[in-house]
Amino acid sequence: KRLCLIILIVFLLSNWTVSVAYTAELEIEKTLTETDGLVSNTVLTIFEDSHGTMWFGTTDGVTRYDGENFRTFTTEDGLAWNTIGLIFEDQQGMLWFADGVLSSFLERGKPMDMSWMETPLSELDITMYYDETPEGI
Repeated sequence: KRLCLIILIVFLLSNWTVSVAYTAELEIEKTLTETDGLVSNTVLTIFEDSHGTMWFGTTDGVTRYDGENFRTFTTEDGLAWNTIGLIFEDQQGMLWFADGVLSSFLERGKPMDMSWMETPLSELDITMYYDETPEGI
C-alpha cells in the first residue's frame, strides 16, 4: 500500500503542469462563487470525475458540485490540509487531493478512514505513485 501511495504522489506532481494547462483551456459557462456555495473564491484547480461531478480545490478546502448542490470538505471532514492544488481520480474511483504532497483522499464521496496507517499521509515522504489498468501502467 505504501508503494502505491508513493507512486501516486510522483504521478500527481508530474501531471501538475498538464492539469494547469488543461484547466486554463476550459470554456466557462457559469461563474460560481462563495455566494453560490464554493468554500472559497480562490480556486486552485478544477476536476471533473468519472461521474460528471465537479470538484474545486481551493485555499480553504474542496467543494463538490453536482450541477445543483454544493458539498464542502475541509480538515474538519478529514482532509489533512485545506489548501488543495491538485485533484486526481484513480482506477478504483477514489479521489486524491494534494498540494505539493498527498494530503488525503475520498472514497465514494466520503473521507476514508486512515486510522489504520501508522504514519498520517501528511507526514509521509511520498515521491511516486502508479496505477495499473488491464492495458498496463
